[in-house]
Amino acid sequence: MASLPADSLSDYLSGTLIGLEIGGSMALRGSLPRHIHLIGNDELCMRYVKALHAVIIQAVMSNTTATAGLWKLATTAGVVKA
Repeated sequence: MASLPADSLSDYLSGTLIGLEIGGSMALRGSLPRHIHLIGNDELCMRYVKALHAVIIQAVMSNTTATAGLWKLATTAGVVKA
């Protein structure tokens, strides 16, 4: 395996973890919903959108007031980090 430049390592690891998460979920459940709405950090959500599209799942980023409020609540409560 060729070595990666240091500035590419976090992207590589993020993509690997997303792929493992999606693959593991599909193996555990047998399938995933055909449509998924994502909330969270825009950059991370776009990675999920691309990965989910690769397995023919329609994923969209929900950028509504309600999802923004849920995200704010989750970050304020310390459930997730922004």
